[in-house]
Amino acid sequence: MGKIYPSNAKDKDFLYHYTRQFNTIELNMTHYQIPSDDTIDRWRDTAPEGFKYCPKWPQIISHDAQLLNVMLPADEFVREPRGSNQSIFVLSMVCLCA
Repeated sequence: MGKIYPSNAKDKDFLYHYTRQFNTIELNMTHYQIPSDDTIDRWRDTAPEGFKYCPKWPQIISHDAQLLNVMLPADEFVREPRGSNQSIFVLSMVCLCA
């Protein structure tokens, strides 16, 4: 466990402890599925103000479609969730071109 998580921390509390040590986290899960509004709300409620999440682009956009004709799924992915008054996301895309 070490310095980030107390030795008695439960899995459900890992995000809380992480957000007290760092100010951003990369979200790998978004590569495989777009999180529900409830999940995003839980992330927002767990982290202190100013904490940022950097979600990976969904594989349907970045790999399967190879960034071709992806405006509709990309627009859905970057929309702000309902009830949001402050963005908790930082988006970045790195393209490796041959």
